[in-house]
Amino acid sequence: LEVRERVLGPEHPDTITSVNNLAGLRSVAAEQLGTNLPPGVLDTIADGLADYSRRFALDEPDVSAASNPTSQPFLAQRMAGAYRRFLSAGDIQGDEGRFVSPAFTLSQAFAFSSAGDALRASTAALTVGDPELRALVQQANEASAELEAAEAALSSLLAQPVDQQNLGAIDYARARVDRALASLSSINDSLIEADLDLAELAIARTSTIEEVQAALAGDEAVLFYSQAAEGDLPLAFVLTPTTAVAAPLQMQPDDLAAQVEAVRAGLDVDPGSDYRLTTADLRDQVFDLEAAKGLHDAIFEPVRPYLNGARKLLVVADGPLQTIPLHVLVSELPDEGSEGFARYREATWLADEFAFARLPAVSSLIALRREDTPPPSGTKQLLGFGDPVLARYEELALNNSASASGQGAFGYFANASGATRVADLPSLRQTGVLLREVQTTLGLSEDDIYLGPEAVEAALTGLSQTNELRNYRSLAFATHALINDEIEGLDEPAIVLTPVDGDDGLLRASDIVQLGLDADLVILAACNTAADDGSPGAEALSGLAKAFFYAGARSLLVSNWPAEATATAEMIPDIVRSVEQDGLSRSEALQRAMNTLRDEHRFDFYAHPALWAPYMVVADG
Repeated sequence: LEVRERVLGPEHPDTITSVNNLAGLRSVAAEQLGTNLPPGVLDTIADGLADYSRRFALDEPDVSAASNPTSQPFLAQRMAGAYRRFLSAGDIQGDEGRFVSPAFTLSQAFAFSSAGDALRASTAALTVGDPELRALVQQANEASAELEAAEAALSSLLAQPVDQQNLGAIDYARARVDRALASLSSINDSLIEADLDLAELAIARTSTIEEVQAALAGDEAVLFYSQAAEGDLPLAFVLTPTTAVAAPLQMQPDDLAAQVEAVRAGLDVDPGSDYRLTTADLRDQVFDLEAAKGLHDAIFEPVRPYLNGARKLLVVADGPLQTIPLHVLVSELPDEGSEGFARYREATWLADEFAFARLPAVSSLIALRREDTPPPSGTKQLLGFGDPVLARYEELALNNSASASGQGAFGYFANASGATRVADLPSLRQTGVLLREVQTTLGLSEDDIYLGPEAVEAALTGLSQTNELRNYRSLAFATHALINDEIEGLDEPAIVLTPVDGDDGLLRASDIVQLGLDADLVILAACNTAADDGSPGAEALSGLAKAFFYAGARSLLVSNWPAEATATAEMIPDIVRSVEQDGLSRSEALQRAMNTLRDEHRFDFYAHPALWAPYMVVADG
């Protein structure tokens, strides 16, 4: 290392490789190697982290070049990996100040979130008074949406078997992506030239520690889980208003992914073709409390000492942690003699201690809490769409739940379960009850709730075209949500409304981005609404969530797995009531609703986390 640094310089790829190799040795054999590092090694890393964090503040790293040993992304990841290894070996103790800030910024550059891009861009448009600048930001939003659509179309074509691929269509799709990318780059360049501060808000994917700390309230903390490259340990950055710490997680990425999968296995229920589960079915769907405790110990226990009394946690997740809300982790197991559903009530969950919200990206918090980001301008509280006319609509009672007697089947799970068309999906009459209760709680008029035959896409788009949709501060959709290929011919995520002549009843993601919203909260009381867009390698929240952010939503309530309809019908009105009448934050309202359903419901099977834990708040909690 000393020879290479002297002859080739500190930024040469071979020097950085030697730094990374030394870090690898330190992390596995620190005692044998002794305690003294070669002079300047930590200086090289600190300087390299700072340099690469500046380079990637506005420019997205080219991930396709990350395998090239001479590329900037490869060298930046090597530098970050060396930092993680020296941190794990204890070499940076007492010297964290030089490293945490640039490592925090650089790690954001490699944590991609198209939902974060959407939220940041749409929020930037709200801050602009100049009509020409507003038009430029809007053009950037539209170009981003077109690029997303073009990439989704290309991914869909490439996902087909090779012998069935249409090469002409693929060439056309590639050309569409190239045009969209060139258009977006040109618009972003114009935006940077016109107003650098606005461009940084609309485009920048990274934020500094100081910016994040200034945006936090006294009882809040940001947890940023940074995915590791192969062979490195993940990091958890913990930021409170006064402190910033990087904590290495002592679990390899593959082991972390396996642990997450073990926890998820007890949450992804399969209600079968009748969309129902019996209590016996749910007893067989065992949630692995020990796995949830193990994941807690691996990813949360290392950060707990640095939370400094925070009770509201804003989580930025990368890698496999995107697929699970932290409130479903267990800090203490029940007594050994505990059995059945009582085990879930007697466990200590993170939901008991903290109110969680998920940030698509660290930069999302900065965009939402800037002083010049205006609140929603609308005068109406909430608009609701739900209970679409689907299979067996007329014969189902409004509250079709056998849980009223505590016997047999209970509630519907709002998933497709093999349906091939919208009309075959089961009606969810509980969603009508849900929205009527919200209507009563808030004192809404009949014009604010669209149910049954009125819950059609034309009604929603009509409100958008007249700008009346912008007059609602909140929206709620209580119905089915579908992911790619969940029913025949569906190639993008969609929300189900009532199908009518000339309208298939599918409000697709590409339709949602065209809506004109100015909403503080959009409630998606349906299944898998936190899912990705279905394209290869897509990250969580890149489906419906991203579409609503582009449309103008500031925060969302979404689900991570199939949501049971009766549980949803009880929780959503509780959440709305807690926010509107009791003054709780959205994350606190969700925390209260989950804990109440789990611990106080008259039927103990609601203590199963598959029922009480699917929802999470996304963006500002």
